[in-house]
Amino acid sequence: MKAGEWNMDSLALRETLDRLAANGTPVMAVVASAGTTATGSFDDLSTIEPLCESRDIWLHVDGAHGASAILSEAHRHRLRGIEHARSVTWDTHTMMLMPLAAGMLLVREENDLTQADFETFHVPETNILCFRWVGDRTLDDDALDAINLDLRTRYIRDGPGWVTTTVLGGRRVLRVTVMNACTTDAPLESLLDEMAQLASVRS
Repeated sequence: MKAGEWNMDSLALRETLDRLAANGTPVMAVVASAGTTATGSFDDLSTIEPLCESRDIWLHVDGAHGASAILSEAHRHRLRGIEHARSVTWDTHTMMLMPLAAGMLLVREENDLTQADFETFHVPETNILCFRWVGDRTLDDDALDAINLDLRTRYIRDGPGWVTTTVLGGRRVLRVTVMNACTTDAPLESLLDEMAQLASVRS
């Protein structure tokens, strides 16, 4: 195989984005790779970024493996254009000889980190995760306590799933336990979407 055969095809990306736009299909984001898992290949960010910018599409760069090249004078050219990404993931341990995992998410705009509909309360060590609906973060903690408690009641009554609730650090949180090893992202995303809709009606 020749070099470049495992990179994203910018022409194909342009055609795909144009076709989706013509069909009225929204695009949430384009994910480019800076060091793919299989081959370590780098997508041409300098050509992908303008395609996203002109269409107002979020560009995320998965630099988990290769973003450390930014520190190398010999290889940083492979990341040309990464400064225009809206978000970048970077696992510094993969190329910097660190003995422990060290991953991070970088964003261009700090506000992007505060716009989530939910926040987690801990890093899960098993199959249990505690989280909390926070909305636009304009409500005080007492109001959020009441909403999250009410969310649990209404979700069980009206929704297709089951969540429990507990108190962590004096704050009411929601608690989910994933028991089935075959669980995919889809039902978890559905749970969050349904709870967000319930919360928006309540708040």
